[in-house]
Amino acid sequence: MSFIKQSKTVFYWIFLAMLATSLTFTACEEEEDNGEEDQEVEAEAGNDISVSVDEEVTLDGSGSSTGSSITYLWTIESQPSGSSATITNPTSISASFIPDVAGAYDIQLLVSNGAEEDADMITVTVLEGGAGETIEVSGTIDQDVTWSDHVSDDATPDYHITSTVNLEAFLTIEAGVLVHIDESVKLHVNQEGVLDVNGEDGNRVTITSANESGSQYWGGIVIKSSDNRNSISYADIIYGGGAVIGDFADFVDLGANIGIHSGGYLNMDNSTISNSNEYGMYIRYGDLGTFNNNAFENNTANGIGLNIKQAGQIDAQTTFASNNADVEIFGSTLSQNDAITLANLAGDARYLLSGNISIEGELNIDPGALFDVATDKKLQIESDGALIADAAEGDMIKFTAEKAGSGFYWKGIAIKSSDARNTLSNVEISAAGNSQWGDFADFVDLKSSIAIMGGGKLTLTGSTVKDGDGYGMYIRYGVLENFANNTFSGHTMTAIGLEADQAHAIDRNTTFTGNGYDGVEVFGSTLTAESTWLNLSGDASYNLTGNLNMSAGLSLDAGVYIEVDEDKFINVNSGAYLTSEGTSTDQVTITTSNLAGQLRWGGILIKTADARNSFDYTTVSWAGGAQMDLDDFVDEYANIGGLNNGNVTITNSTIEESAGYGVYFQGTINDIESGAANNEFNNNPDGNFYTP
Repeated sequence: MSFIKQSKTVFYWIFLAMLATSLTFTACEEEEDNGEEDQEVEAEAGNDISVSVDEEVTLDGSGSSTGSSITYLWTIESQPSGSSATITNPTSISASFIPDVAGAYDIQLLVSNGAEEDADMITVTVLEGGAGETIEVSGTIDQDVTWSDHVSDDATPDYHITSTVNLEAFLTIEAGVLVHIDESVKLHVNQEGVLDVNGEDGNRVTITSANESGSQYWGGIVIKSSDNRNSISYADIIYGGGAVIGDFADFVDLGANIGIHSGGYLNMDNSTISNSNEYGMYIRYGDLGTFNNNAFENNTANGIGLNIKQAGQIDAQTTFASNNADVEIFGSTLSQNDAITLANLAGDARYLLSGNISIEGELNIDPGALFDVATDKKLQIESDGALIADAAEGDMIKFTAEKAGSGFYWKGIAIKSSDARNTLSNVEISAAGNSQWGDFADFVDLKSSIAIMGGGKLTLTGSTVKDGDGYGMYIRYGVLENFANNTFSGHTMTAIGLEADQAHAIDRNTTFTGNGYDGVEVFGSTLTAESTWLNLSGDASYNLTGNLNMSAGLSLDAGVYIEVDEDKFINVNSGAYLTSEGTSTDQVTITTSNLAGQLRWGGILIKTADARNSFDYTTVSWAGGAQMDLDDFVDEYANIGGLNNGNVTITNSTIEESAGYGVYFQGTINDIESGAANNEFNNNPDGNFYTP
């Protein structure tokens, strides 16, 4: 190889080595350039604050970018005339200065990484007075500010609000701050504002009257801001409610320590709302966010006033003491897409339903919850709603009148929803029935503690319905899904009123005492489904107040006692049968509802040939009060009658006290007068038995 060729080869390899070194160096430079120095920097100087003269101000830039190549510089960009304040440690992430003249100090933080920089500015508002003195506040707060615990004497307020404050910026109140507010003066948190009260356990914020000893009340905190950062934590809000808070709704103007309305929003925890001249807190057209472990005490009106949806935010740990009422739920509607749970309030605290409550969504009630209801107000479950009140035997849910025992009644619970979840289990309902329900059917208006109508469905188990001024429960065009082990007592009218198709649901263990009628009224209606009527508990009985028209079979258990109103009939129509199966010791009885007046009912008219038509150990008495429409233009008076195609068996029974015949039967009937039939006939003036 020639020297020239060797040189070219060597040069070629040297060139490649130099090129590789150059590329590596360039890559390293690019890597460095893409490192810390090329990262975007951000300055965050904190919130605007308000302090007094000679009070040290801490400047905190910890929200800014950090890193080994990051530098910080704090500077006073503007300060009041005559001020000589300077910043201590101006190149640290945290610095400080002591303002020496009242006025505004504009402080800038400059953050740099050598290649890029960013600046942020805060304003420190310095009020007259030396360090440790109360700062007076009034007017509009339109810049973010922090109120600090700067007065060492715990009895001296850190801030004194002397006239109405309109908050239109972010106000932070730090732990330990004491705020005094003059009589009738309010703190308005307007739509642009945010109130963040940050007390701590053992170092609470206190907002109270400037003259507690003189019993002067400040106006209250009015929250119209919908910002979800509005928060009160570990605070004592005391002696507000000294001025009316208007604009809640048409004709709703009242006082409160805290008023939330016009879209206002508030989170609150571990706080005490007390000694208000009216409400502790009132919410209308506003929202509660998180809410727990609060206390409402010694408020002249009610602890809390709110609508049914917001009531679901009240937790079981919040306490209530010495308020007029604890949690008032004013007249309102739970909308279709809303689902809430009303907690069992702490201790003996109670809900007050002060207006009509309409449920279009889902209402759940925890075991043990207690309710007072204002005079003539109702809880109504609409067609799209659901009520789930499922309690335990020893922890009943209770509803009663606000003035129970004073002759005042609430209206009751109405079920119009066909939702199968509708449940009242281990629930006590008392002192209801103040006025009539008008939606049962045409011309049917009556009072009832529980009203099931318009396709409504309800499960009622283990519950007590008592002391109502009307029916205990009335069902028309509704359904009892499940019914067992209930108690009906002390109603001025009948315990239960229902249609023939619902009577089968009444169980043997439900008790009836002290009602206007102890038992079950079956009003004029048609039996459309095969049913069995059970022997009711104790001396309770069925009362037929209208004609019972049967198009399906009905069996009467041993011991069943049926009283029938004057001139009313039991019609066993096509497709139906009537089986009455008593025993020698437990007979079935079908008689008049007015034995004392010797008023007679119409009788039993059998129009079918069904072999299941039978009476065994049954007493049928005091019928024949109206003529039976028999075949062949025959109209007779009888306890039991039958058409030409009728069929019946009567054994071991007593037929007596008819206004006409005991039995008048045109169809097929077994030998009812022989010794084998073992029947007894008494005082039937037209004859015991007749067949053409």
